[in-house]
Amino acid sequence: MKFQPLQLERRPEPFSHQDRLFEVQYDGFRALAQIEQGRCKLVSCNGNEFKLFRTLSESLGTELKHSVIHDGEIVCRCILTATRM
Repeated sequence: MKFQPLQLERRPEPFSHQDRLFEVQYDGFRALAQIEQGRCKLVSCNGNEFKLFRTLSESLGTELKHSVIHDGEIVCRCILTATRM
């Protein structure tokens, strides 16, 4: 069975509803994490394997013991602090 991440859509207006909560949106790489037998493979929307995220892939494979497919986004959050001169 082959899975693909959902594609993003453009909307003319931001979605807003009183029954919904929102979170800060970070840009990243849309990906599937395919985990099976302690190994994780990170795959892009185009079906290419993300090999640059080896540490993340190994960590997911080690931590998640079940066979599973996660659809999500790989994001790096950097916090910059200003210093006075």
